Amino acid sequence: SLLPATDLFPQVRAAAAQTVCFRDSNNWGTVYGYAWDSTGNKLLGEWPGTKLSKDSSGLYKMTVSVNGSLNFIINNGNGSQTGDLSLSAAQISAGQIYIVDGVSGSPEAGTPPVVQGSKVTFTYRGSASKVLLAGSMNGGTVLP
Repeated sequence: SLLPATDLFPQVRAAAAQTVCFRDSNNWGTVYGYAWDSTGNKLLGEWPGTKLSKDSSGLYKMTVSVNGSLNFIINNGNGSQTGDLSLSAAQISAGQIYIVDGVSGSPEAGTPPVVQGSKVTFTYRGSASKVLLAGSMNGGTVLP
């Protein structure tokens, strides 16, 4: 029987889809994602990259297919940007979504909030015994 190429050549891997979210805490309003892989292939076109859309949770998302590590810069297309950020192949193979907060943020594993009408669901994976949320809601209910 034939073996898959990944069994014969471990360095050959299928491309993995990786999602990175950006919280625009600098209020750029327009956000671009520029990304390249470990061999220098541009994954979202020439600089400044692809314009990202804001989802219902307020995060800008980019999803790319990548072999190996992922390098990326989030920018506003007009001079403001993050530093060079990266995710290793091991981080990508874990299938985790990463969130970057503002220009000085580093990619952190997280789950973006899910917004359905007036209901917001989020997941916290830390070890704190209590999580406080900042913000306001019109007529919202605070649960214990």
